[in-house]
Amino acid sequence: MQCSTRALLSPQSFQPPAGNTGTRIRLVVEALASILVLLQFRLESGPSILRHS
Repeated sequence: MQCSTRALLSPQSFQPPAGNTGTRIRLVVEALASILVLLQFRLESGPSILRHS
């Protein structure tokens, strides 16, 4: 799961424009990727937290 998610959001497939903005977008994409992996792991481990909401 984690490998496939990382492959989809790898720097090779997503090439941001050169400059400061590109680096910022790249950091945001990497942060979102890690958050998605954490959410996926939490859903697989135990969705008891989401049942309350």
